[in-house]
Amino acid sequence: VYSEEQLTWLSGILENTEKYEPVFLFMHEPMANTVSGSYDNQGYGNVDKDSATAIRTLLKEHKNVITFTGHTQYALEADKTSYPLSKGIYHTGGVAHLWTDNNGAGYEVAGSQGYYVTVYEDAVLIRGRDFTTGEWITSAFYMFSTRPYIPPTPSTPQTVKPTTTKKPTEEESTEESQIETDVVIQDTPKRITFVG
Repeated sequence: VYSEEQLTWLSGILENTEKYEPVFLFMHEPMANTVSGSYDNQGYGNVDKDSATAIRTLLKEHKNVITFTGHTQYALEADKTSYPLSKGIYHTGGVAHLWTDNNGAGYEVAGSQGYYVTVYEDAVLIRGRDFTTGEWITSAFYMFSTRPYIPPTPSTPQTVKPTTTKKPTEEESTEESQIETDVVIQDTPKRITFVG
């Protein structure tokens, strides 16, 4: 159960954060019906309904929150390890042991998994990692911009006067022999490439 004081504190933090600044929210237990292990037939969505409703409302209002939840120990390859609310709710796996899906009913498997989170100036990358094998879990990769996408806009047009190599004729010399052309130079959107 989250107290009114805790929810008011969280609301205040979110209200006083820049619109696109990423906020990381960590919850031990997930809200019901959000990520692996929290669905009704799995039984680990233990946040009470009133608190869950208040948190969901805050996440709908603030599109910059990245939420991590634990408790269920479900493997990162399981179905529904993320939930699309705000910047996402991500189930964190488990480091001591894992559970996995078996037609809705979980069963324990050996392993140790979690996330590497990298925060860039304008993006966040979340990468699943199997700590036992030392390999990346590509089905658990998430990347998103922390800034709104703004298409490149023209900078101040620059006037370019092409030069000619031929000597103008008498007729041409009375007219403008050089043409003024507006050239638009655009900023290139940043692209991040990850190798791993």
